[in-house]
Amino acid sequence: MGKPGIEDQLLYDESDTAAYGGQFAKARELTRRAAESAVRADEKEAAASYEAEAAVREALVGNMALAKQQAQAAIAHSNGRDVTGPSAIALALAGDTAHATRLADDLSKRLPEDTIVQFAYLPVLRAEASLRDGNSRTAMEALAAAAPYELGARGSVAIWLRGEVYLVERQGREAAVEFQNVPMRSPATLLRLAPPTKISLHSGKTPTPTSPF
Repeated sequence: MGKPGIEDQLLYDESDTAAYGGQFAKARELTRRAAESAVRADEKEAAASYEAEAAVREALVGNMALAKQQAQAAIAHSNGRDVTGPSAIALALAGDTAHATRLADDLSKRLPEDTIVQFAYLPVLRAEASLRDGNSRTAMEALAAAAPYELGARGSVAIWLRGEVYLVERQGREAAVEFQNVPMRSPATLLRLAPPTKISLHSGKTPTPTSPF
């Protein structure tokens, strides 16, 4: 058994590597082990955050039911910033806009001056809700707040969503630039593993998972 507080992070890093390699069954098992290790180390919020981040991974490759299940499990164990934020994003991407909006409102009220909340999580949540409502202009305006902070892993979904907005507006060249700007080994790079209908969540098509997942 690894050192408490370290083993769980190593296991979760391994789960990320497995996911980026398309080995989702392995990634899920490693995430489960990471969460269990974190609980043994009395790091319950870390355990919940692993579930929340895994939920985002599942949503991005079209496994919507599992994404919702993992997100709901995560927020049942913690309402911390880095549990609630990713869980809300997973729920939003999976189509549960109402629940995601409630979580976003809660984050905004509890942490009005938190940089990650205000410039990473909330812009994505607001943009996704606007796209679901068919309002691409409002979505683009929401994403403007994330621009200075989107080069890290947390910002990758914002970059991808901006590409989605351009696709909705039939600006393919601009969309391609955004997709090319998604940082490597960030959550949104998982879209390369998604089935073709998943590339645009807002094209009117229904995403379906592929068999390896």
